[in-house]
Amino acid sequence: MRGKLAMFFVMASVVAGCSATPPPPAPMVMADPAPAPAPMMAAGPMDGIYKGTVMATEDSGPRCRKMGPTATTRVRGGNFVLGGMRGKVGADGSVMTTGKKAMSIGTLSGGTLDVTTKTGKCGYHYTLTHA
Repeated sequence: MRGKLAMFFVMASVVAGCSATPPPPAPMVMADPAPAPAPMMAAGPMDGIYKGTVMATEDSGPRCRKMGPTATTRVRGGNFVLGGMRGKVGADGSVMTTGKKAMSIGTLSGGTLDVTTKTGKCGYHYTLTHA
């Protein structure tokens, strides 16, 4: 009798374990998507050769490399190289260049590329017009 009773409890626990409803899955947490990069200017009327002047800014030290007085760059599809640094033109005409230890900001508007570069104690200002 004891064997039958033990068998009954074993069978009852197996059936109870199989028929129990599993808990609902935990809600999925989605990470916020990365922000979209700033749109770049498509090839268009701002593409081409730009020529103009480059001058040292007032805060440039005496050991700064002599630049200019003229400079030339080509804008193609919103990309250009100026003073050895690669630059990008945003859809709004804002300009930013990158280099190892330098940074430039400026604008490209109305056929004029106006950029100021700072590298260490040296600074340069470019004013270039669409040729």
